[in-house]
Amino acid sequence: MTVPVEPRQAEIDALHAEVFAERLAKERSQSSAPKPAAGVSLSDEELLAHARAAKNSDSFSALYDRGDKSRYATADNEGRSEADYALCAHLYFWCGPDPERIMRLWRSSALWRDKLNRGDYCTRTIEAVIARGGPTFSGGRMNGHTSTGGTGQQQQTDQRSNGPGICRASIQLSTVESERIEWVWDQTIPSKKATGFIGLPGTGKSSLVREIAARVTKGEPFPGGSHCQVGTVIFIDEENGIADTIRPGIDAQGGDPSKVVIFKLKRSPDNTPVHVDLGNHLPLLYEEIKAHPDTRLVIIDPPTSFLGDIDETKNGQVRSVLSPLKTLAEDTGVAVLLCMHFNKNETKSFLLRVTGSLAFVELPRITWALVQDPADASRRLMLLHKTNITAPDLPGYAFTITPTDDGHHRLKWCEDRPTISLEDLIPGAPNTKRSAQSSKVDDIINWLCEDVLKDGEEHLERDIRKAAEMRGFSKPTYRRAKEQLWDEGKGSLKFRAEGFGKDKKWWMRLAKPN
Repeated sequence: MTVPVEPRQAEIDALHAEVFAERLAKERSQSSAPKPAAGVSLSDEELLAHARAAKNSDSFSALYDRGDKSRYATADNEGRSEADYALCAHLYFWCGPDPERIMRLWRSSALWRDKLNRGDYCTRTIEAVIARGGPTFSGGRMNGHTSTGGTGQQQQTDQRSNGPGICRASIQLSTVESERIEWVWDQTIPSKKATGFIGLPGTGKSSLVREIAARVTKGEPFPGGSHCQVGTVIFIDEENGIADTIRPGIDAQGGDPSKVVIFKLKRSPDNTPVHVDLGNHLPLLYEEIKAHPDTRLVIIDPPTSFLGDIDETKNGQVRSVLSPLKTLAEDTGVAVLLCMHFNKNETKSFLLRVTGSLAFVELPRITWALVQDPADASRRLMLLHKTNITAPDLPGYAFTITPTDDGHHRLKWCEDRPTISLEDLIPGAPNTKRSAQSSKVDDIINWLCEDVLKDGEEHLERDIRKAAEMRGFSKPTYRRAKEQLWDEGKGSLKFRAEGFGKDKKWWMRLAKPN
């Protein structure tokens, strides 16, 4: 008599686990144990030999063997700290996260100097390198190739290219699908990217970012009718008081304080406060964003306060902090808003007036300047400073800041959008150039008042702009004429918006036609 065999896999697994319990426990313990870095079994001399044989050996030897800092030197800086950091980054790859070994090899290098024995500079440098992380040496022959076969085609990994296990990962552009830029505020603050707000003290930067934050927390449309998706806002801010400035500012704009997070750190287990260092604490900011999945905006006011030991005037050092910040924005989808300052040298271009390194301007995809309206001291203008993701002639915004009954302040947007150029506000511009332009401005004003807008009716602004270009007037001159005409009579030129987003149209008319 044939008896069918029933599947009893669960019972078999249970029996196997009982009989071989000791062996299974040992295997799990071995598989979960951390594996030592490949370089641990090698002597210092063997590791250095690998480093000197790698493809980037010239860079390593220049630092380690010759103490050459020329690659990192600038006109006002010998590049010592930058060279130290670069050497420690090399050593991190070969040694792994082993601070004692990195220190030992650093001491044996040509970059070592007696003054490094004082203070904790070396410890902080090595800690910063380890905190940054990255690939480490995985063993193997530095000058060999690893080959794998497949359908007659040999694939090779060049072990000399920045260490073993590194291979090409190039991307054929045709395999990439184009993506549209997403915006927190259309054409003003992009998602997944960094944006800069820059201004002198007293121009309303902090009030402006709190107003923007309040809109995000309640999903209220931005000026111009731009859609706003509701979400959480994270502040990294140690200049403004939480209870007496940030909270009242959010309340004054009608924001939802339950969707505002002030990013803070403490040391365990004594709970002592820890100052935020963007170079070392970025993983904790990642965790904060993950804890609030609807985060739309991270505001850093100002970034120079959170650089740790980084010199804010050194381009390479600032980039080492801001570049990972850009990656954070791309990975999490948030917009990062950097609040920065102008210096007081009014004769320079606004592009060169940002306090600190130019990296603060170069890395954000778009930056806005906050200035006082030259025609009305009670108004503030938000004008395009730099962009590589929008049209270069975007009109700005205007706003006023007025006191509230409880002694705080409220920001209110003006209906008209200024068309003045930021560079027009440089008082040191050559007089000859200004004189030559003034007659052209007068010509446009006469043309607008006597021909185009004389009927007092509304006209499509873009059609007038195109007509001005056809008559030989440049865009900057046309903008100055509009601004001057608007100033005359405190608003003789009126604007009206129609539609939203890319379909928006601006109409203009002369309020006091002849």
